[in-house]
Amino acid sequence: MTVTEERLMRYATVLARDDIDHMLGPQFPLPDADHGFWERWKSAAAAVIALADREHPPPPGSTMRKLPAHILALIVLRPYVSTACEMAQALESAMVRHPDFADELRMYRDLMHDYCRLNNKFSDVPCACPHPHRER
Repeated sequence: MTVTEERLMRYATVLARDDIDHMLGPQFPLPDADHGFWERWKSAAAAVIALADREHPPPPGSTMRKLPAHILALIVLRPYVSTACEMAQALESAMVRHPDFADELRMYRDLMHDYCRLNNKFSDVPCACPHPHRER
């Protein structure tokens, strides 16, 4: 994710507001943009944004972490089944063993299929699960 000037200023403004509230109290306004502390707040905001971007995974379906095609061609991949679909399959098995809970287990199975990543984040291989309750 790129750091836009708008995003940087939004974070810097939050940091500035926290600093001023801590040092002077909430009754003091934010300083003008030419105040010397803005560079410090912007620098701190850039560090916060970089950390947040590193620690938060990309959204489902993102190919941001996909390996290059020439590397993928060198490896053998097993069929991909997302962890959500693995859990859905376990819930499906539990429905057979515990028919009294079948309706609740079915609800959670469908929810797990909804959480499926659909494509492996490293290889972009589609999930091999048939996702029985929804259209693909």
